[in-house]
Amino acid sequence: MVGYEARQVFDIKISRVVTEYRAEVVEDAKGNRSESDKIIVEKSMLPVRTNVWSTELSKLTANAFLAQRISSINSISAICDKTGADIQEVANAVGTDRRIGSRFLNASVGFGGSCFKKDILHLVYLCRNYGLEEVAEY
Repeated sequence: MVGYEARQVFDIKISRVVTEYRAEVVEDAKGNRSESDKIIVEKSMLPVRTNVWSTELSKLTANAFLAQRISSINSISAICDKTGADIQEVANAVGTDRRIGSRFLNASVGFGGSCFKKDILHLVYLCRNYGLEEVAEY
């Protein structure tokens, strides 16, 4: 129900639900046992079951990818300004590539909100904590 409530409150469309999967064995009145994961999702959502670390890293990685995408188009905007290219035309052309798509290709002053920065810093912290300094620098 979390997805339903979030969509009602924030007027957003949730595309996936990533959750740690812990099956619970349930027994019916006849003594038949089966696994139940108690995950309730709507048909429009894609349920993804992972372990607890994969769940956490999936969220952090998705936000890092989006932040990187926004930062990339903003960097391309700077070279467009110098060369006379139109960033909207470049973004539209790049967005037609099915491997890339057109979402999050709008140049702006940066990315706002707290999640992108917080999640990137969380990834950097985890990398450093596990001795992955080169990955943290990336």
